[in-house]
Amino acid sequence: MITINRIKKILYLLILIGQTSCLNMVDPEEQIKYIEALNSFDKNLIDHFPKKIPNNAKSYSIASPKLINYDYNYINTYLTIQIPSKNKYKTRKVKLLNESKLTIKSTDKCLLKINYDFDKKSEKNIPKCKNLIPIPYNILSNYNYKKETYENQDNIKIAVLNYKSGKVIENLREKSDLPEKWKNGYSKGYAFNDKNQTITYWLLIW
Repeated sequence: MITINRIKKILYLLILIGQTSCLNMVDPEEQIKYIEALNSFDKNLIDHFPKKIPNNAKSYSIASPKLINYDYNYINTYLTIQIPSKNKYKTRKVKLLNESKLTIKSTDKCLLKINYDFDKKSEKNIPKCKNLIPIPYNILSNYNYKKETYENQDNIKIAVLNYKSGKVIENLREKSDLPEKWKNGYSKGYAFNDKNQTITYWLLIW
């Protein structure tokens, strides 16, 4: 049974969706899930994300502190958009890069690429760097449907807004094979693919 409070909440979210766009082709139910998921995080963790799923969204993953898969033991929320216009893509990219704490290439040797199954891997895969930069593994990979495998992309530029070690969500276990400092933590930022003219917004918590 749908309660009055639930109806009010849905109406509020639909009004919010309507205020941000006169015409949006994304399924309203998906919009509601997306908005509710973002609002379940502390604002400082998700304030770089679009307030709603835009029409040019190519892919996204909705996660929240209330929807944790404890087998995977991490939260990876992301939204990838594609901007067909080169000028508009460049303008958006410059704006977002100016907001970032640091920018790095996907080939940087100090990237700590965190995946849901990282703790099944050997510590030999961890870069030998004093200052590791944690990022989600998926922003550097693309699924090849013909080969049925993920392939690394070397043409990605990464803009990190913030990253920090320590527990953000108490119920998450430590990742045993990560360095002592990074057994828990979070990072957030953007990833740019100039070839495809895509921008990925991400938040990773483990």
